[in-house]
Amino acid sequence: MTPAQAQRLQEAARAAGRWLMWFVAVTESNARAWAVMAGPRGGIRLPDELVANTLGELRAMLPAGPHGRLC
Repeated sequence: MTPAQAQRLQEAARAAGRWLMWFVAVTESNARAWAVMAGPRGGIRLPDELVANTLGELRAMLPAGPHGRLC
């Protein structure tokens, strides 16, 4: 997933009245983030993920929320 795709995904979730949460994992070789969309009946992990070499690079790729980047 590209940063632009992640931003569009987040905007679509917000427009649908859903919460989109980004979960981050960091290993020795990379940093990854995947989205989970929450709704009235629970959450579902969405396909694809953001991948970067470092946590700093990944943070720059994550879409800004309504109050800016929180991580």
